[in-house]
Amino acid sequence: MSGKCINHTFKCRGIGYGYLQHEGKQVLAHRLAYCQAHSLSLEDISGQVVRHKCDNPKCVNPDHLEIGSQADNMTDKVQRGRVLRGEHIGNSKLTQDQVSEIKRLYKKRSKAFNQYQLAKRFGVSQSQVSMIVGGKRWSHTEGDAA
Repeated sequence: MSGKCINHTFKCRGIGYGYLQHEGKQVLAHRLAYCQAHSLSLEDISGQVVRHKCDNPKCVNPDHLEIGSQADNMTDKVQRGRVLRGEHIGNSKLTQDQVSEIKRLYKKRSKAFNQYQLAKRFGVSQSQVSMIVGGKRWSHTEGDAA
């Protein structure tokens, strides 16, 4: 990877990917930059993803971009520590502190804190509490009850 990032300065989607109009269609700026740098059409890379080696979604520097599969992109995400967890996921209803508290209260096995009561107290479903205390959700959070 050579050079600094070149950030797309126009419209961006909520997660930071730049986009623009090209031939009457809305396209992702980094995909177009990759195609133009490699004399390809967008159709030539259909079904593939253009990955950012720099992990900067606004970057359109062709030296920072590479083609690959969605599986390659997910592998990159895990290897580079870009996996969102817990409260950093946009639709999460709980904070890490609340999950730790759920685990702590459930671990006590007090009659006052069964899964249904914890669910009501924290505004989530009983099945969500079950997955939390069983280690299927929020397993990275301290206070494991399982």
